[in-house]
Amino acid sequence: MTHSEEEFLRVVEQVCAKAGLYIGRSEFYALVTYLEGYIRGLTEAGKLDSYPLGRLLPILEHEHGFSHASWGWWRHYLHDKKTDERAIKDFPEFLRRAMDLPIGDVERLAAARPSNYQLPDSPQTIKYDS
Repeated sequence: MTHSEEEFLRVVEQVCAKAGLYIGRSEFYALVTYLEGYIRGLTEAGKLDSYPLGRLLPILEHEHGFSHASWGWWRHYLHDKKTDERAIKDFPEFLRRAMDLPIGDVERLAAARPSNYQLPDSPQTIKYDS
């Protein structure tokens, strides 16, 4: 993991520990939006070497055994965690494991993307459908 990725991960840990303070509410999608803005700022300032969330979708698709164009990485993750609060609490550790995975392993997962497009029932993410 690069130095800039380590610094980003420290920010994620701080924000997740006090999500209400940083993002104003405990919704996972609000956290994702906050982090995307933070990533954009770091990228424009030349302080980030790579997109730290780019590895998450292939990992989650592999773990869950399905892929669908309308489900981004955050929706896979929220579906797995069941609640926004748990998703926020567990996210830093999941992100650390994903960022520690060698890029070649992630590329192999992406190449073997599941072809099952049957979405599971997902009442915990239904509020994000509209």
